[in-house]
Parts: sequence; C-alpha cells; structure tokens
Amino acid sequence: MSTIISHTPTWVFVLFFVLIFFGLKQTKPRQINLLQALLLPFLMIVLSLAAVITSFEFNSTSLILWLTGGLLSLLLTTRWSLLGEVNYDAQSKHFSLAPSWLPFIAIMLIFFIKYAVAIALARELPFTLDMDFMIIISVIYGLFCGFFAARLICVFQAIKA
Repeated sequence: MSTIISHTPTWVFVLFFVLIFFGLKQTKPRQINLLQALLLPFLMIVLSLAAVITSFEFNSTSLILWLTGGLLSLLLTTRWSLLGEVNYDAQSKHFSLAPSWLPFIAIMLIFFIKYAVAIALARELPFTLDMDFMIIISVIYGLFCGFFAARLICVFQAIKA
C-alpha cells in the first residue's frame, strides 16, 4: 500500500482535497450564482468522461456504455428527485440549493473508483483485460455522469420556473 501511495503523483492528492472541499460544500444550504451552479456538475461530468477515456482509450463500446449508464442515471435521478430542491431568485440571480450528502458521496466514489482503476491498470492486473471489467467500469462512470447531468437540468428548470 505504501508503494502505491508513494508512486501517486502529487496532483492526485491536491485533487482529492479539492474534491473534498467542494463535496462538503454540497452538504450545507447555500446561495450560489449561475456559474457556481454549473461548474461542479460540468466538471464532474468531464471527470467521469475523462476516466472512461483514460482507462479504455477512445473505445466506442466503453463510450456507448458510459452514455447508457449516464442516461439511465439521469432518468432515475430526475424521476426520483434525488437532488433536493433548487430554487432560483430572478431578482438576485442566485440559486438556493438544499443541502445533500449525495453529491459528496458521488464525488468521492468517482475519485476512489478512478484511483483504484488507475492502480489496477498500472499494475497490469489480469482482470483489467476482461471485457466485463470495461463494461462494469464504463457503466459506473456513466451513472455518475447522469447524476451530475440531472443537477444541470435542475438548474435550468429552476430558471424557467
């Protein structure tokens, strides 16, 4: 374990603490502007896509599975209202976001799954060559993408309301 940590680039630790910071902010009620409302979901979608691409290159199967997982998660997240309430005040041009631990958990899961996958690929573990591995990981990353895409939709719906 110490070998793995010692070979981890410094930027990964910086990213980890930045993600903790932004994740914990999601657990408190807050007022934010449009840029702030869009930034975290957008970055997490990009991180999710980058995780698929860096793990499996531009493999069309993994990208289709990522997209499928994303659409499934998007539908379920919006259907079950898992994101909490998002309200928009047109006068102040700010959003009021309800506190939720779900974004923090999703952020941490993306990070730790990406970290574990990177370790497995770097160590060239045999299971990383299995099609099942690529299928499972691509769909998981897609599920996270859909969760954060649902947040973007909630932001735009709040503006229209």
